[in-house]
Formats: sequence, structure tokens, C-alpha cells
Amino acid sequence: MTLPTTSPTAFCKAYIQRELESYQQDKIWMSSWPTMQLIIERAEELKKPFEELINKYGYLDKKHHSQNRHHVFLILEHIWSSHEFAMDTIQELKDQSAKLDAVTKKIVTLCGELAKCYEIQTSLLNEAGYQRGSYQDALSALQDAGENIPLFGKYIAPELSKLAGRFDGKYWPSKIHLLKAFEAYEEDDGEFSHYYFPSKVLSSRTSVVKNFVACFDARFEDHSRQLPNDFRFSNAALADILNVVLDIEVDNLYSDEAIKNARRKIKNETRM
Repeated sequence: MTLPTTSPTAFCKAYIQRELESYQQDKIWMSSWPTMQLIIERAEELKKPFEELINKYGYLDKKHHSQNRHHVFLILEHIWSSHEFAMDTIQELKDQSAKLDAVTKKIVTLCGELAKCYEIQTSLLNEAGYQRGSYQDALSALQDAGENIPLFGKYIAPELSKLAGRFDGKYWPSKIHLLKAFEAYEEDDGEFSHYYFPSKVLSSRTSVVKNFVACFDARFEDHSRQLPNDFRFSNAALADILNVVLDIEVDNLYSDEAIKNARRKIKNETRM
């Protein structure tokens, strides 16, 4: 399919239409399908961002021989994927983050308590004359844990058995050492970060514009996304993207001034 070059809007609309039809034909289900269709239907409202994109890189299709041939596709993909930055998604992630913090604190507590229980058990076994049929240290616990893992049994277990034969129990950490290592790791390894969303979004108050802008612009700074780092949409263009992608009601449309203020706040917070 040859994409029209009569205008940036016609080009980008046809580009997205082609990609959507390709995904549907190949049965590649994506949560972005409805957003792609919405962008196609409201393409005229995205005239400014489409113009900024094509003015920067030209009418480049993925099949073009230019070094920058993927830039247009990647940025269009970024636009139709930005529905992920909606309020309900951000709030759900915040709720999950709170649960993650709570369960991590519980793991720390339980590891510490279990280590103390094993210390008491070990003390009684050593000092009160009790004994049991076998002894389990960190190595034997690892061997027991891998019993039902075929690859572990085939490749790792034999090597561990060799080491166990060469080094007796005094060389290996105990289960107490292991639990204390778990406790220290969970307690000291720092805060969790999300692969897709900036920490500043998940730790700040929920705001439609600020959250969207922070997430949208941050993708251009993430080299793993392969988005060009020399491109940013203007405030007005990003306002149009937000309004269409999040399907904002006509009476509540956001302006370029709202985007400008959000970017300023994000920049000031970054400096702190």
C-alpha cells in the first residue's frame, strides 16, 4: 500500500489504518486497537501533531531506505499506545505499588521471625540433647527445592553433589544465614521501579494532565524504546494528543497552557 503524501494528516491516518488492518488480519490482539480506530476517526483533530512529526522527519514509511525510516512509525505507535497513561491505569498501578510495599514489609518481618525460630530450634538441638535423622543446610535445602525441576536435576544437582562431597557442613551457610540474607535483601535493596512508568508518576498525586505528560515525554528519554531523543511535541500538539487518545469530553478539553504548566512542574520536581 502506497501512503498518500498530500498532507501529513492524510499520510499519518493512512499509516495507522494500514497498521491496524495488518494487526487485525494477523490476529495480533492489542489493547491499542480501539485507540488506533479513534485516532483514525478523529485524525483532523490531530492535524498539528501530525504536521510536527512529518515536518521533522518527512513522509517516511518503514520500507523507506532512510536511516530515520522507523522514527515516524515509532512515534505514531507511541501516540496510539499512550492510552495506557489514563487515570484508571495510573491509579491501579498506585494501588498495586502500595500492595507490593506492604507484602515486602511482611516478607522482611516473616524472614526475621523465621530466622529467630530456627536459632531457637538449633540451640535446643545443640544444648538439650535432642537430635533428628538428618541435617539441612542451605545447600541441601537448595537440592531439595530443585528435586522436581528437570533441568536442575540434570545439570545443577550433580555439580552440587560434587561440591558437597568436597566440602562438609562448616563451609556452607545455614538456613538461618539464608533467611537473614532474604531479610536484608528485601529490606535494603531500595524502592521498586516500574518498567513502563516513571517513579515520579506513581509516587505523586493523581493528575490527568501531569501524569500523561510525564509518561509521554519520559518515553523519549528511555533509550530502550528507540524513540528519537531529539524530538518533542509542542504543548499544543501534545494537548491535542491527550484530548483524542483519552477521549476527553468536548466541555473538558485540555489546552496547551495546561500542558505547559504540567511540563514546568515536572521540570521543577526533577531539579529537586
